[in-house]
Amino acid sequence: MGDANGSWGDDSGGLNLLKESSPCSQVRLSIPQQIEFQGDYIKLPVVVKNVECSLQTFVFSLGYNKQLLEFQSAKKTDLSDNFMIVSNGNEAGKVHVAMTGIKGVTIDGAIVTLAFKRKNAESFVTGTGFEITRAIINDVNVGCRQDQNVTLAEATHKIKQGQIQFIDNYPNPFNPSTTISFNLTKDAPVTINIFNTLGQKIATVFDGRLAMGQQTFIWNAVDGAGHVLPSGIYFCQIQIHHQDKATAKPIVMTKKMVLIQ
Repeated sequence: MGDANGSWGDDSGGLNLLKESSPCSQVRLSIPQQIEFQGDYIKLPVVVKNVECSLQTFVFSLGYNKQLLEFQSAKKTDLSDNFMIVSNGNEAGKVHVAMTGIKGVTIDGAIVTLAFKRKNAESFVTGTGFEITRAIINDVNVGCRQDQNVTLAEATHKIKQGQIQFIDNYPNPFNPSTTISFNLTKDAPVTINIFNTLGQKIATVFDGRLAMGQQTFIWNAVDGAGHVLPSGIYFCQIQIHHQDKATAKPIVMTKKMVLIQ
């Protein structure tokens, strides 16, 4: 799997689970084009995209501007809750992360959140040039998107244009229903899907256009055919689509929910 020290070794002996003929040959790691900071701290989500099989190991390196930022920590997300995570930020300007989980990740979403601290609180940090320099998934080296530079903007209590803020689902754990809430910064086509831990889509809560503002939906723990689902872990995935669905990829956020019957 490699290690968090950057001693990657020879990829040729790895499990060839991401070869071109595999269902996950298009899987990629990505970081957002715009993120926020609050005070002196920045939280950077690392997102896996184009997931079509179970991904159980991730090893990657991320470069950043060592003159402006200092690495703080790597924290799990809802998708990586069952993973073991090791991070190494001893090398100035670079973070190495290794993750493994038996259950794996089966849907798109953030797999880890990296926290950084600004060295100079007075400076406005822009164009820091975060970049995923290498990524290994399921023991196979995969290509990274070339548009990995991100910009930072001062955080406010408002939500960035084109993004959503996932407030929560309540109650969680729940029985027999839960309320899913989020905010939209502007009118947009939205899809809300429910997945099981195998990555199978089991229900669509909503698929249509919504006006900007607070959004609330109730899910009654039933699948697309109206069957009551058993107890277990489910994932609510919200996709905010651009006007042209065919050419632009949606913004995706995922929330883990626990059903107790």
